[in-house]
Amino acid sequence: MDFVKEFDNAVKNGHIVAYFQPLTRAITGSVCSAEALARWIDPDLGIIPPSEFISILEEKRLIYKLDLAVIEYVCKFYNENKNMNLNFSINLSRIDFEEVDIFSLIEDILKKYNVPSNVIHLEVTEGTMIHNTKKTRYIIDQFHNAGFEVWIDDFGSGFSSLQ
Repeated sequence: MDFVKEFDNAVKNGHIVAYFQPLTRAITGSVCSAEALARWIDPDLGIIPPSEFISILEEKRLIYKLDLAVIEYVCKFYNENKNMNLNFSINLSRIDFEEVDIFSLIEDILKKYNVPSNVIHLEVTEGTMIHNTKKTRYIIDQFHNAGFEVWIDDFGSGFSSLQ
């Protein structure tokens, strides 16, 4: 399958979805949040593993479209299940910060679905923080000022540590 060629149609036809990995409180065991993980469900091929399409979308600098599709999916889900009282963490690629005005695009989606920013936790890798640090810091500050939590994903897998 030509993932680049088929991607926009997959988004348009609802074949890009989010699977929710629950995050639980260690003391109570209750689900308090969920990480939204992108999945591509093709009507003919079935579930396409993320390992087959994410790196291609990153290489072609189209990963922001996937990340925005996941955010939109989460916002729709939130509206349909407001009584669940969950927060959702969503991964953003370093490329999102370079290719588009990711802050404005995410803000627009949340406004469209009337989802408060504190429902969404954005995860960025520590590698995101290393590239173009001034611009990245500015965008992360925009997210913080708008009420988002921004988490560092895979902390310590590169050069950062608490020591």
